[in-house]
Amino acid sequence: MSKLSNTTQHNLATFGQLGSDYVASGAVTVPSGKSIVAITALAETNITSLAVSATGTDASFTDNVTIPAGVTVYGKWTAATSSAAAIAYFG
Repeated sequence: MSKLSNTTQHNLATFGQLGSDYVASGAVTVPSGKSIVAITALAETNITSLAVSATGTDASFTDNVTIPAGVTVYGKWTAATSSAAAIAYFG
């Protein structure tokens, strides 16, 4: 049976304990070597772009995706732009 040897550190990294950024609106500032692992909308938010590479050219999109207030979306992105208040968590 497989078992994680250090579950405490794994859980901390998974759930955003590597930092976060509050954005009233605009681009999320992602620290070097990190990526966005979750975005929580504090008000109804339109995510207007997400990128999965540092250059923003691989599998990026620029469609408007509406996230209702209080909803968290999970993924792994290198950049994001929000139209309203949101918190981006880093991993």
